[in-house]
Amino acid sequence: MLANVNATPDKVTFVDIGSLPEFHAIRYGETTLDNGALKRALVQKAVAAVKQDPSIGSLLLECSDLPPYAAAIQAGVGLPVFDFITLINWLHQSLCQRPYYGFI
Repeated sequence: MLANVNATPDKVTFVDIGSLPEFHAIRYGETTLDNGALKRALVQKAVAAVKQDPSIGSLLLECSDLPPYAAAIQAGVGLPVFDFITLINWLHQSLCQRPYYGFI
């Protein structure tokens, strides 16, 4: 996968969130999710990753359960955050351009 996008493991940092206790409700289908606790845990993980590797320039949220936390993560790290919603919006905008209104 990395070779297909001209990346190497030394240019990518992977962060495991699957082992977070706060993520267990999603991962294991538990009936109760503490949304606030999960948001805090995800932000802490992201901040710690960027602190450990200051060369990180953006984050990609790989799991389809993570887009609701993108804004909080971005606020925590101050970097671009991408997810599948970002991709959908980008593709939709390219197919459904709107006329520009404003000052040129």
